[in-house]
Amino acid sequence: QQTTSNASGWMGTAAFGGTTTAVVAGEVNTFATIGGHSSNLSTWTDLLINPGAGNVGIGLLTAPHALLHFSNSIANRKIILWEGSNNDHQFYGFGINGATLRYQTESPSADHVFYAGTSSTTSDELFRIKGTGLIKMGSETGTGQGPNYPSGGGMLIRRLYSTNTAAGEVLARTDQMTFERDGTYGGFRITNTSGSGNEVCNCIGTNNAGVSVNRAINNVPIGTTAVYSDLSGLVYFHCMFGDPFNAGHITEVTFTRQYSDWFWLGTVTSTFNQ
Repeated sequence: QQTTSNASGWMGTAAFGGTTTAVVAGEVNTFATIGGHSSNLSTWTDLLINPGAGNVGIGLLTAPHALLHFSNSIANRKIILWEGSNNDHQFYGFGINGATLRYQTESPSADHVFYAGTSSTTSDELFRIKGTGLIKMGSETGTGQGPNYPSGGGMLIRRLYSTNTAAGEVLARTDQMTFERDGTYGGFRITNTSGSGNEVCNCIGTNNAGVSVNRAINNVPIGTTAVYSDLSGLVYFHCMFGDPFNAGHITEVTFTRQYSDWFWLGTVTSTFNQ
C-alpha cells in the first residue's frame, strides 16, 4: 500500500512491486491511472500487459478477440496518434464510419505517406496522398528535382464528363493554361493566361472515319488557340499540355464520344490540382 509518489502529479492508492519495478494504480492530474514505476516509486517506467498470452479489450463487455480489441462504436476518433485540437477532425489517427475505415490527418497541409525501410537510418517514400488530393508515387529519377517540384507536387487522376458546349467551358488546367470547349459539339481550344511562351499542347486523335487527326502546337501564345475544330469530326483524342521547357506543371486529357453527339467522356491526369 502506498499513498504518495515522488513522480510529479501522481497520487497512488496501491503498489505491487518487484525488486526494480512496480505496477501502480492511482490518480494523475485527476484521472484514474495504471502505470509502471520504479520500485522506489521515484519515476515512471515501462509497463507490459499480458506479456505471456491473452488479449486486451478497451470499451468491451465481452472477452477481447485480438491482442488489442476496441468496442464496435462508430466514431471518427477511435485511435489518436497526435491531436491538434480536441474535436473529431483535427487529429492524426483512425476511426470508423459506416462501411468506412477512416484514416485521418489534421489539415489539408498534412500528407498521407507510405515508406519502406532501406537501412537502419533511411527509408524510401513509396506513395504520397497530399492533403489536396494529389497523388505522388515513388521518387523522380534523373531530374534533379525535389519530391514536391513543382510546388504542390503530386499527381491527380479524375474522371471527366462534359455536356456543356459553351465556349470557354474549362475541362482541365495547369497553373498557366486551360483546356476548353469552343462552343461547338466537337471543337476544343487552349487558353494561355500567364505563360512564358514556352508552353506546348500536343495531341493525337481519331475522327469518325478512323483517320488520325494529330496536332502539335509549340510555343503556345498568350490568349486562345484552336486545338480541334468541330469539322475535324473527332470521336477520340488525347492531349498533353503544359511547360516542359521550365519543368512546370503538365496535364493530360483523354476524351471519347459517339460521333455527332456533344457528350464527351474521359479522364484527366495532372500534376496540378483541378
